Amino acid sequence: MERWATTLRSNESELLARFPGPIYLVDEEWRLAFISEEGAALLRRPADELIGRTMWESYPDLRGTIVERELTRARDEQIPVQFENRYEPLDTWFAVSATPFQHWLLVAFHDITVQKRAEARSAELAAEQAAMARISAAVARRSPPHRLFAQVADEAARLQGVDGGSVVQFTGADRVRVVGVSTRHPSPLLVVTGDQVDDEGIFDELRATGEPVLVRADDKEHGARLRAAGRVAWLQVPIYVEGKLWGALGLTSLRADAFDEASIGRQRDLAELLSVAIGNADAHERLARMAATDPVSGLANHRVFHARLREEAADASRRSRPLTLAVFDLDRFRDANDLHGHLAGDAILAEVGERLTEFAAPGQLLARIGGDEFALIMPGWTPSIARPVVERACAAIGASPFGEHRTALTASAGLADLASAGHGELLFACADGALYWAKLNGRDLVCTFEPSIVHELSPTDRAETLLRRKTLAGITALARAIDAKDPTTSRHSERVARLVEQLARACGWEERRIRLLKEAALVHDVGKIGIPDAILLQTGRLTAEQYEVIKRHAALGADIVDGVLLPEQVQWVRSHHERPDGRGYPDGLGAAEISSGGALMSIADTLDVMTVSRPYSRPLPLDQAVAECERLVGAQFMPEAAIALRTLYRAGALEDWDVPQPD
Repeated sequence: MERWATTLRSNESELLARFPGPIYLVDEEWRLAFISEEGAALLRRPADELIGRTMWESYPDLRGTIVERELTRARDEQIPVQFENRYEPLDTWFAVSATPFQHWLLVAFHDITVQKRAEARSAELAAEQAAMARISAAVARRSPPHRLFAQVADEAARLQGVDGGSVVQFTGADRVRVVGVSTRHPSPLLVVTGDQVDDEGIFDELRATGEPVLVRADDKEHGARLRAAGRVAWLQVPIYVEGKLWGALGLTSLRADAFDEASIGRQRDLAELLSVAIGNADAHERLARMAATDPVSGLANHRVFHARLREEAADASRRSRPLTLAVFDLDRFRDANDLHGHLAGDAILAEVGERLTEFAAPGQLLARIGGDEFALIMPGWTPSIARPVVERACAAIGASPFGEHRTALTASAGLADLASAGHGELLFACADGALYWAKLNGRDLVCTFEPSIVHELSPTDRAETLLRRKTLAGITALARAIDAKDPTTSRHSERVARLVEQLARACGWEERRIRLLKEAALVHDVGKIGIPDAILLQTGRLTAEQYEVIKRHAALGADIVDGVLLPEQVQWVRSHHERPDGRGYPDGLGAAEISSGGALMSIADTLDVMTVSRPYSRPLPLDQAVAECERLVGAQFMPEAAIALRTLYRAGALEDWDVPQPD
């Protein structure tokens, strides 16, 4: 036992103790050399009893799971690993990271249960929206009532995960007609005959209150009927038509806990949608238009677009006529949406639709197919005829800013024709692939699909790039959350990213590398996730020991983005605190060793720190901050970085730098 207790130096133990969450340090034989207070609490045993024991003695149920496999890989290959695991005994999700540390393995657990539950809720919401969309489409198609009511009963039962559903119409004070039943799991409580039957008082409470009613197996009046049918819970939700009680949507379950407030709310929504279906012909026409029209732009929606594209492709193939498709996407629209809000974003999309409409010829279909993407179907046109029109349409989008915020945007577009695609089913994929190529190669471009770019647009390449972007988006969100912990650093990473983009452009960088540098700058401080809040949020000057902890964030940030960003980007993140006099960190590089991207990121980071208020220092005016950066050339900053900063300042490009940016 003493051998394990004395293996760590006291300062190492103190440093490990500062890590948030459960932390464990194990040797190559899985014996615990250190355990944090949170780790001991998780195991519900004093730390002294655990030191020297193996992890698997404490967690026998983790043997043979992903935890053992990944930790073994980290130990054997001496590489850091990160993964997620649900610990069933506690019904808790953890993000687990394991990092080789000297001759030990440092294992950290972070509770992500809240995040996982939020993801599950998002999936539930997506299922609700999909059910609503299917019912809306059935209403718009004017499906026969018996089919529509059966579909509603099916969707309601599926959405709730219960065994039966039905729709009943109230035809008198105590009379009902069952007009729809879930086809997969019919409810045995009422028989579908289409005839009016006595409801035997089972809807009396709903009729009296007009509110949802939950009948359970222990109900004195109707519980026996429920039990006889082999059910333990029956939810009744009222259906109103033109303000009057029309009937009820009913769901039965074999589980007593099947219905809660959230589920009752979901069924209310379905009942409301059903009331529309039961309404007059005007309601049907209104829903038909809604089902075919994008509500933001007023253009055709994606459903109408794909149906029309199939029709036009079949007709073009049959008649040997040309058919060209253009797909448009706004460049960096998400930034504008995040900056000014979704209402402003919707206004931009509506205006984009108006500008594109001017370039749609008679017989063509312009549609908004999702997000900031639009498409134009051009029957009878070849790419050579279509391309000049598409280029003018993109130019019209970039010609003048949008909305009250004067947002400047550009657009990229991809073109493909039926002859190049080879088949109507591939036409959209080819146009979308050409658009993807245009976005990857600088944006504000129009690209015509050619077989020579097929390899670049292979499904594997697309999937890998999409996965990388999703992972990077998560890391960027984490960096923003770290900035937001302290009001004085809110949006710090985004301001640094904007400035390094300007600096790199002033240095003559090509656009592709400018985008890579901005991408790295957005996550340059993500390593601060490993800094305790007590240090990160300290209002006074840091002690020498605290500063040493802070200095670890550059290397840790590089480790976090490694494998997501390119190697050069990882090096920029790692070196954004290096100095030409060799006094920087984490590697103490000299002037000749500091990358140009790291040098630009360093001066941008420092300028933001100097010009934004901190509890321990007053902000400097921009002119003084620029002068201070010039004074520190050769010591803290590289000459080319300071020259670029001065160039921007003299050109007036930084005049709004010290004006607070909107959240």
